[in-house]
Amino acid sequence: MDIKPLEVSVKRAAVNNSLYYVYTYEEFCKYGIDDQGSAVISERDGKKFVLPVKGEYDNQVSPGIYDAGCINIEIFPDKALESNYIPDKIIQISNKDQIKTVLDKEKTIARLSEPWITSPDNITFFPISEDDHPEMVAMKTAFNEKGIDFDKYASRFGANFPNDKRQMKNDSLTLNMIKRFCDKTDIEAILILKDKGPDVPNPIGREISVSLTEDYTD
Repeated sequence: MDIKPLEVSVKRAAVNNSLYYVYTYEEFCKYGIDDQGSAVISERDGKKFVLPVKGEYDNQVSPGIYDAGCINIEIFPDKALESNYIPDKIIQISNKDQIKTVLDKEKTIARLSEPWITSPDNITFFPISEDDHPEMVAMKTAFNEKGIDFDKYASRFGANFPNDKRQMKNDSLTLNMIKRFCDKTDIEAILILKDKGPDVPNPIGREISVSLTEDYTD
């Protein structure tokens, strides 16, 4: 009697700048998965989200799936952050895959683990995290709207380009880094200083606007 070998497979996906092992909700419940390097595929309004496993529920508001004793609580992202939890792709590796296929998939997974996503036509997309500070949100939004292959600007940044690009892993940027990014990618950064409201003590009385990138040099 021939016994066919079992197929063993794992699924990987990157959401919100992190790489996870991905399971269906049925697998999550059946195997009692509580590893916080794992995530669960869940659907809302016809969209499939990957929700990280977050452990015990204690009134958290961060998107994820939580253990609340006899039930599981799913917290979905707000509309503005939905794209961070809808994966570009889910990679499945099986023990039945050919060696070359496994290696190709591993390369893809390695790229998914970066804090940016590169589309098939080499357009760089920087996912926006709920932890990102306003200046980082603005910088990522500007890059994403430009629709550029960020690596094509490497010569402008010079030898320090890899370190500069790694700054996009952080949740904030220094003013000098903002000026450098904008200058090298043809973006004008304007700083505006004005009163926070009409009733502040010692008001400026007007807006002060300066370009941070005009005639900027390193």
